[in-house]
Amino acid sequence: MFGASFLEAFRPYNNNMQVWGYIRGEKTPKTRVTAVDVHMNTTLAAADRGLLIKPGTDGALALAIAHVILTEGLWERSFVGDFKDGINRFRPGGSIVDPKSFQANWVEGLVEWWNEEVKDRSPAWASKITTIPEKDIVAVAREFGGTRPAVALFERGPTSHTNGVYAAMAIHALNALSGSLFAEGG
Repeated sequence: MFGASFLEAFRPYNNNMQVWGYIRGEKTPKTRVTAVDVHMNTTLAAADRGLLIKPGTDGALALAIAHVILTEGLWERSFVGDFKDGINRFRPGGSIVDPKSFQANWVEGLVEWWNEEVKDRSPAWASKITTIPEKDIVAVAREFGGTRPAVALFERGPTSHTNGVYAAMAIHALNALSGSLFAEGG
């Protein structure tokens, strides 16, 4: 949850209380929640992991999460696609990938996005920008990338800055990488 204030102000509030009660109470297994915000609040306090982020840097965090998902091969291949020979060419260190080597399913332009934006957006890079420790970024990325279904929610927090549209696009791209678009629970 990126700046969503799910338990304070995210709409519709009454429904959210019921959803929270289900995902954190009666649902088995319980839904793990990571909340990202600029200040301590009820959502961060109730989450499994609360990350305090420098205002306006949510997009950098999302790009670093995508970087880990791609370099560690954690994306949902049935939705996103895969390399034609099955060998992951997304490598830490910013190597360019040939777009012809990737067979896309429902996600177009992934390799181009990697080459132009994501290849250099490592957790170390994002840690300097967001003030979130690198180890926490890696832990969140691995948990998100290894969980199905996984959903990245965002609201006013990340989108209330001059770079808000780009931050929202980066966060929502995580939903595509995890195969959550058009999926039950996604």
